[in-house]
Formats: sequence, C-alpha cells, structure tokens
Amino acid sequence: MTTRGFCEKSDAGTRLMAMQLRSGGTTVQSPAPALGTNFQWLWRTDMVDPATGGAWSAAAVNNVNIGPIITG
Repeated sequence: MTTRGFCEKSDAGTRLMAMQLRSGGTTVQSPAPALGTNFQWLWRTDMVDPATGGAWSAAAVNNVNIGPIITG
C-alpha cells in the first residue's frame, strides 16, 4: 500500500510535513522534509500491514486512516 500526498506551504517560515497511516493501533509516517512554496510529493510504501507485520487483507485496507500531518 502506498500513501501519497501532493503538498506545499503558502506562508513564511519552516514547515515539516509527513504522510501518516494508521492501521489498528499502529501509526507510521513517511520522512518529513521541509516544505517549499512549490508542490512536492510525499509518500510512504508499506509492503505489509504495520499493525500485524503480515500481508494486507481487504478488511485491513478498508479500515486504515491516512492523511497528512504537520510535524514541525
């Protein structure tokens, strides 16, 4: 499963952002680079379910929460 976001910042100062995935009680994030004023892709690929360490099931994929998070 790949979680992707197309992000930019529109204000002054430094902003760090990551893509976050939550499966079960486990939360994982992509690396969090400093955002620029041009759009850029952020992503994270999980070959297995981070909550179980096993292959993704259809139910697990249907129940994940994904989205962007400002980390700094």
